[in-house]
Amino acid sequence: MAIQKSEFYRPDFHSLEPGHHLISIYESRREQMAAVVPFLHRGLAQGAKTVFVTHDLGPKRILDSLAREGHDVETLRIRGQLVPLRSDESYIQGGFFSADRALVDLVHLIEQTAREGWPYLCLTGEVNWALLPIPGVEQLWRYEAEAHAIISQSECVALCQYDLDTFGKGFQRKVVGCHSHMAAGTQLFKVH
Repeated sequence: MAIQKSEFYRPDFHSLEPGHHLISIYESRREQMAAVVPFLHRGLAQGAKTVFVTHDLGPKRILDSLAREGHDVETLRIRGQLVPLRSDESYIQGGFFSADRALVDLVHLIEQTAREGWPYLCLTGEVNWALLPIPGVEQLWRYEAEAHAIISQSECVALCQYDLDTFGKGFQRKVVGCHSHMAAGTQLFKVH
């Protein structure tokens, strides 16, 4: 599936619901932010526990964008509804990636969200860490496939962010198939 550039890149996430596992393939920071911010905004507006994992982007830019959308990010963070993490605090803790650990962490986060009384988990993560020369990154595709199975049966909606220029076009077929939906341009496509 070829990704077409769009002058106005802001997917419509209104049809999303828990159990959806999305992929956003972007070619610029503008495109990345135009998908991530409305995705997080929707989760926050619906009262979901909202977690985002950054790598290259960093949390400040997302927090500032959410504040411009009208969110009191400090209050949301104190309340535990908005949780920013860096990839080294999540996916690549300790300098390596383990699909098994990441899957256990995902299940734990979904269960914790329910225990805390949030209606669902809204989760997004930047995946550029997978290009680092660290042990375990070859497990990413297994993680994506198994995470899809978990997410599709849970009170979680997730958006995985892939930089087309960094990953290259060859990865598209493999990674897109691990997701239920794809955000491209202003459109949200059902993958399967």
